[in-house]
Amino acid sequence: SLHYSKTPLFETDAKGRLIWSNAAFRRLSGQSDIKGYDWITYIHEDERERVIKEFSSCLKMCRKFYVETKTMKGKDVILSGYAYKLGEDQNGGYLINIIQL
Repeated sequence: SLHYSKTPLFETDAKGRLIWSNAAFRRLSGQSDIKGYDWITYIHEDERERVIKEFSSCLKMCRKFYVETKTMKGKDVILSGYAYKLGEDQNGGYLINIIQL
């Protein structure tokens, strides 16, 4: 199950808001509860604008999201995810994994 994966994972809705994460992501981000947590705060502030721009583009085009960036703690990571659809005309969101370099 994705809940118990050792790979940090989180899911967004079609607008990019965090709606789910597994325990590995919560440990990595330092968040015990994701309610109200904005996943972009995990990304280093100098990188956020670039990451948000790419993520927004991927949401609009319903394409793979892939970006190398830094966390707030200075760790190099890759965020990679795929869009999924709820129906023919309705984007569902993204399931994103984090790979620590």
